[in-house]
Amino acid sequence: MDTSETYIKMCEKADEIQEGWKRSYGDYYLWKYRTGKYSRYHINPCLYDIPGYHPKSRQNIWLPRQDQLQTASGLSWQEFDKECLKYEADTKEQAGIQVVMQEKFHKAWNGEGWI
Repeated sequence: MDTSETYIKMCEKADEIQEGWKRSYGDYYLWKYRTGKYSRYHINPCLYDIPGYHPKSRQNIWLPRQDQLQTASGLSWQEFDKECLKYEADTKEQAGIQVVMQEKFHKAWNGEGWI
């Protein structure tokens, strides 16, 4: 699971992906403190059933896994892998989020944001 600064920034700036988050067991997300630092969490049954607990907020950044990115892309695994190869990225998650943002929202990563 990519928790690099680059992937966090890509996810944080991908408003369309964040807005589409349907939380489920095993999801990874970060809680962003006012200081700008993060704590990493994943949704598990203990947290999921707490009344009033809602990890989907602006303080939280969802970090989609590879399988979630592939599903979001609407492509088969083979097509998704082929598309990922078109992007210069350090990890499959970084390539995968670029595939989703390009395929679904026609946006490209410029190193600072989605344009």
